[in-house]
Amino acid sequence: MINASSLDARNNGPADIVGIKPADSTFQAFQIQVTSFRKTGTPKIWTLTVVGFMKTNAIWGGMYVSPNTALAGGLFVAPGAQSSSALETSLQPLSPTGYYFALRPGVDVAKARLDLGRLLVTDHLEPVIVADQLAQQLGGTLTLLNLVTGFLALELIVGIAGLGVISTRAVVERWQQIGMLRALGFRRALVQQSFLMESSLIAILGLIIGALVGVWQSYRFLVVDKTFGTVVFHVPMIEISLILVGAYLATLVTTYLPARSASRVAPAEALRYE
Repeated sequence: MINASSLDARNNGPADIVGIKPADSTFQAFQIQVTSFRKTGTPKIWTLTVVGFMKTNAIWGGMYVSPNTALAGGLFVAPGAQSSSALETSLQPLSPTGYYFALRPGVDVAKARLDLGRLLVTDHLEPVIVADQLAQQLGGTLTLLNLVTGFLALELIVGIAGLGVISTRAVVERWQQIGMLRALGFRRALVQQSFLMESSLIAILGLIIGALVGVWQSYRFLVVDKTFGTVVFHVPMIEISLILVGAYLATLVTTYLPARSASRVAPAEALRYE
């Protein structure tokens, strides 16, 4: 694998690799020639097969090759061995900086790391768990996301409480209208249901619009803008449904008391109200 910057056009000429566009999702594997120099100054040409490209802004950069290719070609020096050819790509021979080990299914990762560390202690190598390293690197991002999630939850609570305040104000502002409805024969249950239906309509519209906008923005953030690279977009329908149902029930709780007080308005007292 090589860096995708080789597909970009240069200021003074075409791209290093032509026939493949940066936007292409697939391509046919092809071969390139890499030239390196020994200490004696004599060049050596390698023929490598390119099977993939790294992102242009990839922090690791460089080139990925298989261990067999690297050791057989002399690019890397095996641990503990001396380089007879002293092959160089910059100023000094290169040696591997790390190894990846795959575990069988069911093997405890922490125990395997400790056992491997005891075996490699004489080589001054310390095994680490890649998942832990990634979690540590993403710790700041996850903390920020949890903080934003907390603020969103707080805003949801404030919105539910605000809807209850609006319902209370509606009862006070419509005091005479409620009295007229009661004088015309509207039952208490019907008055209470009318206020609950009004609050329910506002809550349902707000929850649906908020859910749709949230899913769309998440899709843009993860898939369209590719902020985290290529990921599989999944909508947690169960979690979203539970949040929507819980918010709606909380809205009914906050608007029940104002609706209940509206249903108990006496017609005579409401008509005298100014």
